Amino acid sequence: MPSVPPMTSCRLLSFYEEMNPSKRKTMEDTIRVVDGFLCTPQNGFFAVYDGHGEVDLYTKTKRKIGRHVSVYLQDRLHKVIEAEAARKDGATMEELLERAFILTDMDCCMEEYSENTGSTAVVAVIVQEGPERMLYTANAGDSRAVLCKDGNAIRLSQDHKAENPEEAIQNRVSGVLAITRSFGDRWLKRWVISKPFVSRTMVDEHVDFIILACDGVWDELDDQEAVNIVLALDPLERSQAAKYLVDSALEQGSCDNISAVVIFLK
Repeated sequence: MPSVPPMTSCRLLSFYEEMNPSKRKTMEDTIRVVDGFLCTPQNGFFAVYDGHGEVDLYTKTKRKIGRHVSVYLQDRLHKVIEAEAARKDGATMEELLERAFILTDMDCCMEEYSENTGSTAVVAVIVQEGPERMLYTANAGDSRAVLCKDGNAIRLSQDHKAENPEEAIQNRVSGVLAITRSFGDRWLKRWVISKPFVSRTMVDEHVDFIILACDGVWDELDDQEAVNIVLALDPLERSQAAKYLVDSALEQGSCDNISAVVIFLK
């Protein structure tokens, strides 16, 4: 288990990632945590990025490692949000997140590797706004954010799947990509955008924790199942909550890289 130092933006943080070597030859997910985000101790930035590689249009087999864009996001996205916030132009956090997703994707698409590789993203930002704490989430693709409130799972993100017949051929964009929003994937950028779905939630005494995870978790566990796994843990086991989610997805037969972050708020 990774050792997590004490956090100022949340009560406890748990994260875990698994390459799943029996199914995958490379690890294409990345995680980023920034405690004290935007130079404020109570603020936090948390993200899971799920990379994917080039797929041959004819054989539907992967030809390149798809980690490049997720690593780019791990290094850059939070910095772009900070830079946009520093402009102090009156933009709301929702506007900052949308702007940062689009600007980061534009910069990423200048890189040669972005032609045929890409990444989904799910981000949670906790910020102190006067006397209130607010949670903002943003996602592009099928990585997901789920909130536990009074024991109930509440989805804060939107899965961008290529199941809309107006966007997909055989449930895939151009017959290849299973998502309709991502970073990179420049050769499909006409159809695959990076504009995120954004949510805003007040953090009150009823909010227990937030789960961020890639589709390697959500393809096997539904929202309430994942929340129930965390709720069932003894308090002393909470630091391993993300590993329990990853292990549960593995037990259910996940064929993907698997990454999860659990942010405990009380």
